[in-house]
Amino acid sequence: MRSLASRMWPAVVVLALVLLAHAGPAVRTAEAQAPGTLVLGLDQEPPTLDPHASPSAVTYQIIASVTESLVFKGPDGKLVP
Repeated sequence: MRSLASRMWPAVVVLALVLLAHAGPAVRTAEAQAPGTLVLGLDQEPPTLDPHASPSAVTYQIIASVTESLVFKGPDGKLVP
């Protein structure tokens, strides 16, 4: 009768190969990006980028990332870049 460890090693090897197969494309994709490129993953496609026409949270996430960081209110109350 074989020990538990000797019966489990093939399963461990297969699991490791599956994990490496799934991690491999993500690593290669990240390396292929140009310097200074921001890649953002969202859970769904936005229906539109018009904030007045879409109640979608995904639309808000994109619009907020693009527009809200352009200006802010300074200590004196004026808008500054």
